[in-house]
Amino acid sequence: MASETPLFFPPNQQPLLIRLVQSVSYLVLQRLYRCGLVVCDDDVAKLRAIDGARVVYVCNHPTMEDGMTLFSLAARVGQLWHY
Repeated sequence: MASETPLFFPPNQQPLLIRLVQSVSYLVLQRLYRCGLVVCDDDVAKLRAIDGARVVYVCNHPTMEDGMTLFSLAARVGQLWHY
């Protein structure tokens, strides 16, 4: 009897597409979600300093803006995150 191997699909990002969407994410956040993102430069530097580390960012508000806010934050930091 052959052993079954579990299916594993590693993340496959499309960096060009993500950067394109990130370029308009703040405008979408403001216009469509009527939400803003204010992050001081020190905090952005802290996020950039841990680039490459395994980190999980968790929102503490169960609203529709959380996903878009995190996406816009990734754009502000200049990183590609997995969602």
